[in-house]
Amino acid sequence: MDSEKIQEISMLLAAIFLSAYAVCLSLGQVLVSDIFSPLCCLMVFICIIVVGNLYKSYKYSIYCFAFGAFTWMMGDIFFFIDTHNIYSNEVMSHVSDGFYKITSFMYIAGLLINIWIDYTRSDIWKLIVKTVVFTNIIYIFSSTWFEQSLQVTIDYSAFKFNNLVGLLIAMSVITLSLIIIVDRGKKHISFFSICLFLGLFLYGILDIRYSFVEVAGIDPEANVADISFLISIVLLGLAFTSRSIGIFYDNTIGRVRHEAGRMSLLVVIGFLLIGIVAFLVGFMSLKKIIILTFVSVIYIILWYIIHQIDKKEKEKMP
Repeated sequence: MDSEKIQEISMLLAAIFLSAYAVCLSLGQVLVSDIFSPLCCLMVFICIIVVGNLYKSYKYSIYCFAFGAFTWMMGDIFFFIDTHNIYSNEVMSHVSDGFYKITSFMYIAGLLINIWIDYTRSDIWKLIVKTVVFTNIIYIFSSTWFEQSLQVTIDYSAFKFNNLVGLLIAMSVITLSLIIIVDRGKKHISFFSICLFLGLFLYGILDIRYSFVEVAGIDPEANVADISFLISIVLLGLAFTSRSIGIFYDNTIGRVRHEAGRMSLLVVIGFLLIGIVAFLVGFMSLKKIIILTFVSVIYIILWYIIHQIDKKEKEKMP
């Protein structure tokens, strides 16, 4: 059986298991739903893992995404064992939580390997600037969304070390995926890149919300969150079934100079404009719009400087 057929079958089963999981949860059949969740993750793992050897330059990055689904599956299995009193103890609960957290690290590893392949050493400081700017923007919008949707104020003094680490990891998943998609440019935007970003974005935003909810001591609404996490994993699997994956994992892009493209500038300006509108309608606080404006203006200035430097370097080239 060829890899394309394996992918089609595994994603069809993943969709069936996801639907069955949602239906069972809505009917209150938690025991049955907890069986479908790891089966869905297993299908996504199989779907992604078979792609690895087709794109050898990026195979380790692809394997990381595959094992992200696998570690979530392992978390589900240990959660099932602990929750349904098959072998319930405190250690089992920690093992389950540990596997869930490893998923985030696997995603970050996959993104970092991708960056390692695509960027040269001279790009690193520019990458750092983008990472700092995008992370601040993501934090401002995610914290504003959380405070407004739940009508609470975040008490940052209540953040413990593990909460802070969890928040930074979740934001890193969104930040790195956004940078990779933006820096690829319009030519490499495809069904694959959209599904990949949506899956990682949904996963990251849910993880950020979980960090805030945990600190605020609010019920995390486990059923809604669990379905959403599973949807994010299925979106990743769906991305890797797309034939447009070749556009994104184009081997000719490796080690190519990423120009200070206008796309990243437009993204920052777009976020700034959305922030201004949010402030005018009373959704965003004055403090946050000031920070957002400061960060955005600094990036715009740096972008212009970088753009001029790149322009002069091109002119010097024979």
